Amino acid sequence: SGVPLGLANVSGTNSVTYTDASPTVAELYPKLIDAIQQINTNRFMAGDAIIMHPRRWAYLVGGLDGNSRPFVLPQGNNPSNAVGIGAIGYSAVGTLFGIPVITDANIQTDAGSGNDEDNAFALKTSDLPFFESASAPFRLRFEATAPKSLQITVVVFNYVAFGAGKQPKSIGMLSGSGMNGVL
Repeated sequence: SGVPLGLANVSGTNSVTYTDASPTVAELYPKLIDAIQQINTNRFMAGDAIIMHPRRWAYLVGGLDGNSRPFVLPQGNNPSNAVGIGAIGYSAVGTLFGIPVITDANIQTDAGSGNDEDNAFALKTSDLPFFESASAPFRLRFEATAPKSLQITVVVFNYVAFGAGKQPKSIGMLSGSGMNGVL
């Protein structure tokens, strides 16, 4: 159809459902670990990235344990017992369980029956080839279709390919009512 297949649309991926009417950060961590271990178990290789919406990362960064200590500590604090380190931001923002976390605001935030859920993904990125033309973000071509009347057609194009379906077991998708927009 001219549009790359997104991670959420690949069939045969590993799936983890987090269903909870009152989700907490502490309950979310085991679900993320489950998505990671499913890649290890079903692909026989370790996942190397976690992708989530920035609001999900902010939710994790804002989470406190039973002693009011943050689960995810700022990198400068050199934590000794943290599950993750990092800061609120975009792109690669920190780590969870030693795996880099990448935030992407393009992740759907209106999934689920309440239209308020987002998904998180654990990935083995080397199994998901991405190709784009060298002149990204796009190319321009001018064609003189009727030069005597000064008519020029401007053609804008680019080439992109994403092999998300090559190894579907290299993708672990975390979804469900526990992934609602509550912060």
